[in-house]
Amino acid sequence: MSVQSPLSTLLRAAIAVAALSARNLTDLIVPDLCGACGREGSLLCDGCRRRFLDVRAPLADPPPPLAAAATLGRYDTELGAALRTLKFHATPRLAQPLGTALAPVVDTVAAALGASAPLLVATPTDPERRRLRGFDHA
Repeated sequence: MSVQSPLSTLLRAAIAVAALSARNLTDLIVPDLCGACGREGSLLCDGCRRRFLDVRAPLADPPPPLAAAATLGRYDTELGAALRTLKFHATPRLAQPLGTALAPVVDTVAAALGASAPLLVATPTDPERRRLRGFDHA
């Protein structure tokens, strides 16, 4: 069991406060923009969060070896705009609100397919694109 010294604890707290202050300062200088519509205020605005997901029916003939498959939304909508912002505009922080917004849709599709534990399959990212982006969006 490791015991931290009071100085170590104080230093960690100071670093945390400095990081939070830097983030707040950055928000004042460059506020978050919605990844779908560009509206200022959050990475995914409430309007887009409500509009952009179009739960579609399961695919009739999924490719083998899948028993069933479904899409979560259309790429030519606000969902696609948010995904392109995440992938091509160095906005990895958009992944969290986007994932939170998609979670109920995944649950709905899974229930429609009769799946208790759906398997989400990400398309592998080309290593060069991963290097250029600085993160793996999948």
